[in-house]
Amino acid sequence: SAPLGNLAADALLVAAGKNTQLALTNSGGIRNEIPSGAITMGDVISTFPFPNELATMDLTGKQLRTLMEHAASLSNGVLQVSKGLEVKYDSSKPIGQRVVVFTLNGKPIEDATVYHIATQSFLADGGDGFTTFTEGKARNTTGGYYVSNAVIDYFKAGNTITDEQLKGMRVTDVKK
Repeated sequence: SAPLGNLAADALLVAAGKNTQLALTNSGGIRNEIPSGAITMGDVISTFPFPNELATMDLTGKQLRTLMEHAASLSNGVLQVSKGLEVKYDSSKPIGQRVVVFTLNGKPIEDATVYHIATQSFLADGGDGFTTFTEGKARNTTGGYYVSNAVIDYFKAGNTITDEQLKGMRVTDVKK
């Protein structure tokens, strides 16, 4: 995981509303660094420049695990995840066996449980090979509300970049 990926996922989680349990975004959507100090709208837009709209859907734990397995293949970059989600994978293991820890708020993600998630339209449409997103139920895309809007609104609401976002490794390769 990366600090700006943590920030983007947290902002999507907040923007999606209180019934959303977790958020996922792609590392390829991050195209710049945000400098320390005062953050401008231009900084945010140049960092998250793509017109990827907020999307929500329901996915099972099994579907989420499939997404994380694809991310652990490292062919298209890891998924960036929101606070409370922890993923540990072993990139040396065979596909389907790479995710070794997958928890939400300290509790295992259960295969049969349905989770209401937030992501962005590029991934929701199966971008970067994350085709399992296209299986989501109760899909909703917020037209014209981009990842950059979510990050801007996150800051406007008084949220700041936290130490956990900067230093927390939410997605970790534990390969020996």
